[in-house]
Amino acid sequence: MRRAWTYIKRAWRWLHSWRYLFPFTPLGLAVGLGGAYLAFSYGQQHVDRVVHSAGLVALAILAISLLSVILGAVVVWLAGRRAPLDGEFQLQTGGTVATGVRLPCLRAWPLLHLKVLWETPQDMEITLRRHQGRCRELVTPHSRCEVREVRRRLLVSDIFGFCSLGPRLTAEQHLRVSPPAARVTAHVLTRFLDGDALSYPGGAAEGEMIEMRRYVHGDPLRHVLWKAYARTRKLLVRTPEQAINPRPSAAGYLVAGPGDEPTASAARFFVEGGLLGEDFVFSADGAPRATSDGAEALEQIILSVDSRHRGGHGLGRFLEDMDDARRENCVLFVPPRPGRWLDRVELAARRIPGARVITAIDERPHGGRPGRLRRLLFSGGQDLARAQRGLDEVCSRLEGLGFVVSVLHRPSGELLSQAQLGALSGRKPVKS
Repeated sequence: MRRAWTYIKRAWRWLHSWRYLFPFTPLGLAVGLGGAYLAFSYGQQHVDRVVHSAGLVALAILAISLLSVILGAVVVWLAGRRAPLDGEFQLQTGGTVATGVRLPCLRAWPLLHLKVLWETPQDMEITLRRHQGRCRELVTPHSRCEVREVRRRLLVSDIFGFCSLGPRLTAEQHLRVSPPAARVTAHVLTRFLDGDALSYPGGAAEGEMIEMRRYVHGDPLRHVLWKAYARTRKLLVRTPEQAINPRPSAAGYLVAGPGDEPTASAARFFVEGGLLGEDFVFSADGAPRATSDGAEALEQIILSVDSRHRGGHGLGRFLEDMDDARRENCVLFVPPRPGRWLDRVELAARRIPGARVITAIDERPHGGRPGRLRRLLFSGGQDLARAQRGLDEVCSRLEGLGFVVSVLHRPSGELLSQAQLGALSGRKPVKS
């Protein structure tokens, strides 16, 4: 039985891969079979000219749609072959860029509709904007990635939904999509820093001139304590106190998983903003080794998208390579949705007790969970409710392990309070 089910799934994948090359849609097949039955079976047997004519009209419309879609697909595919498909694109998620592909808008065929789909990479929003008589392709990525080949589907369909064709267009293009650095306000910045240890990540680690030591050659005379010299006949100079205790820089790790785009933006901000320290150590899922270079860390963040299905698999090895001092300053960037990565983080929790965990979301907290009517009528309400339950599960499980969990709202750059987290999950805030 299991082998038969495997064959069925393979056959379905094979048929699904050829769906763009079969011209008729399910609606078109139904109209064609129904029109043939009315025109050549029912209408002739009952000598019903009205039904016979209706069947012929349906078949004629279907034939016109089929011929138009075939001609339009050929014209669009030839125009796409002549378009400049080479080049290199560097963009960020949420940004829109023109790829340089210009396709005919099919204004001469009012029955046709053109749409461009990207098979590789996915999570791309493609729009066609009319410009100087041609349709210019605009792409808006919603997920980080790095590919060297782009596969497009030029989907041509009729306005009735009877026929559709989607020839493939493959091009060797280097596309690199990175997550934008998250916005973090100054108020939130102080929350991530250890008390009054540091006022600004790029500032000098020195305090007031209150400490003393013996004078050595080269010290400025304005720092000499002349009153102490008059009493003790010893030259002493003032020195600034050390505002930061000697401690290693933080170690950061990005756990890949579902919905981790906002968290990847937060990880990029921590790396590029210097919040992990100058001598930081960073790694992400799928990376062969840890790094202390900002550019390489960003590359690891981008490539971690390929490890979403096995998030957290490299966390154990990352912690084994660190010393005890760095484990005390470990920062984990985790997805806001539960997955198998949670089990792997739980296994590694005993090595980093009390570590800081940072996750990020894009949804704005509401006054409560969406109502049943909203979840029933609107798909967005169901998705929001599912995301809220997932975030609540992630925070509860990680806090139960002894981690300090912070939830960052990426659009505003603010940390969500306990009351806002309670609003997201539908819980009532706990009274202190």
